[in-house]
Amino acid sequence: MEAIPESSVKVVEEVSHVSPPPGSVPTASLPLTFFDLLFLVTIPVNCNWMRRLFFYEFERPASDFMQTVVPGLKTSLLLALQRFFPFAGNVVFPPPPRMPYIVYTEGDSVSFVVKETSADFNHLADDHVRDHEGFLALVPQRPPGTESTSSSNDTDGCRQEPAMAVQVTLFPNAGFSIGVGFSHNVADGRTFAHFMKSWASIHRCQGDLACLDNYLPSFDRGSVNDPLGLASLFMKDVERAFRGTNSPNISFNNLRVTYRIKRSQVELLKDWVKTKCIEVNGSSPIKSVNICSNMCLYVGLLDQTTPNPDSSASIIDRLGRTFVFPLPSRLQSLPKSTRNILRELPHVTFDISKEE
Repeated sequence: MEAIPESSVKVVEEVSHVSPPPGSVPTASLPLTFFDLLFLVTIPVNCNWMRRLFFYEFERPASDFMQTVVPGLKTSLLLALQRFFPFAGNVVFPPPPRMPYIVYTEGDSVSFVVKETSADFNHLADDHVRDHEGFLALVPQRPPGTESTSSSNDTDGCRQEPAMAVQVTLFPNAGFSIGVGFSHNVADGRTFAHFMKSWASIHRCQGDLACLDNYLPSFDRGSVNDPLGLASLFMKDVERAFRGTNSPNISFNNLRVTYRIKRSQVELLKDWVKTKCIEVNGSSPIKSVNICSNMCLYVGLLDQTTPNPDSSASIIDRLGRTFVFPLPSRLQSLPKSTRNILRELPHVTFDISKEE
């Protein structure tokens, strides 16, 4: 499927701004840890805006959607932001060598827009191979940042960027999608999943925050130590982020496909990995090592995509390929009370390239 044409997407509710309930969150400032700064020096600035997309079936008229679903989404979002207030704030980039930070002040908000499209909901939400370009109209673009011209020594020359934006897109009589964009400097995938699960729980509980009592984020940055002074090292390269340097606009023929894996299949993959270890190393893995399910899945998929040397190679194999997957690198030594810190430690990415 090609990109959704602009003519098939229309705004049905102009951009509104969703904030935590008035007076529920005090002004707060959170410094970026050296883990956060890592993403400023390893990822191009214009790639730091992460986007996630969720599909939901809703086989009812658009009027029902606007009257029942949209108000509920906004109400539950503002309550979720009460607990995850940095998402409603801004990332502030002072001129180097001052450190970037996250700030929330009363009235800060998340932009929320509702659109409608005539695109094929079932095609986009299904598991088969789909063109990546077909999803771009369903996720919010990075909101424009602002430059401070205040005479205050604290804010003069600072650039600030919104931490999050939300786009809800209706597919009449079929379903809807929720597209969320957020700054990678505010959250990684695990933290964002924590936020989305909390938002969903509040919506399901019809606004009762009691359902979150045992699953709260922590904003204690003091639990993340930097004994090697990595923050100072990373800050030497952060100036390019402050200047807003963009990477080249390269077009890729990206495809998306969804794999549904059962628990029994994961166990078979684990057994397969153990067998491979014996073949390569002559012995089984150490028993105390816990084989990651995601790792087994990635390795299994990579093995299935390796071409048979006797068969004619596909275009992908002729051009070469890259197989990249993330692994969590959270510090398990952190106290349990601080493991839900808003900004979890970053992911480690391995790049496995086929040699020509």
